[in-house]
Amino acid sequence: MSCAHCGKGPVTVRIEHAHGAVRDYCGAVCCRSDCPAAPEPFVVNIPKASSENEAYAATLFSGTLEFKLIHLKDGEDIPTEVHTTADQFFRVEEGKVRIVVGCGKETIELFEGEACVIPKGTHHRVVNADNGAPAKLTTLYAPAQHPVGTVYKTRADAL
Repeated sequence: MSCAHCGKGPVTVRIEHAHGAVRDYCGAVCCRSDCPAAPEPFVVNIPKASSENEAYAATLFSGTLEFKLIHLKDGEDIPTEVHTTADQFFRVEEGKVRIVVGCGKETIELFEGEACVIPKGTHHRVVNADNGAPAKLTTLYAPAQHPVGTVYKTRADAL
């Protein structure tokens, strides 16, 4: 199977678009100008992709920013982190999460369909707060840190 952009391989991720088209990508960066293999706009059916995602973290887009699906099992978290150069966006697709901000004195609860932007320079930790059910999120941040197709099946794999 070859990449929909460059015609080469190996394919690292398959995206099924909302309208039914399927695209296979290798994740390579292209010149983006006058190139017949220039990347297409990224399109994804977020509810479907998130619902089907069972991996702790899966990178679906990586350019100037990174778009990632997150699946937190009961009691699981994204450890405390900070982005020094840009804000980070989180949206809860399924379940409920608690975001611990700064030194831990402030927490934000987000429910399905709600979103939050964490300002750059702010320490934050995201915890599944859904008591027994998984929490599924999408996140956007910059700069991108993982190539398209990076998948961490478990939290331990990501650390």
